[in-house]
Amino acid sequence: WVNHLEDREGQRWSQLDLVGWPAKRWRPGDSVMFHFDLPIASEAPPGPYIIRVGQYEYISPEKIENIPVLDIAGNPADYAVALPIPTQ
Repeated sequence: WVNHLEDREGQRWSQLDLVGWPAKRWRPGDSVMFHFDLPIASEAPPGPYIIRVGQYEYISPEKIENIPVLDIAGNPADYAVALPIPTQ
C-alpha cells in the first residue's frame, strides 16, 4: 500500500508504504480494511490536504509496479485514489 498526504500544490508532507493483503488474493464479497498512521511533518502548513491511497506490486527485487486505478471505462487513470481530508 502507498499512502501520500499532499497539499493543494501536490507537495508531499507525509508518506507511508506498507505491506497489506495482496489484491490478487481478494475474492468477490471480501471486505478489506487497513489502518495506517501517517506521521505529519512538524513544519507542515495547516491544510487543506488530500490523501492518495494506492497499491503496488513487487514484480522482482529490482522492479515495483503500481496497480493502476481504473476509470469508469476500465482505463488506467492514476496511481492512487485521491481522497480529500475535511478541515474545520
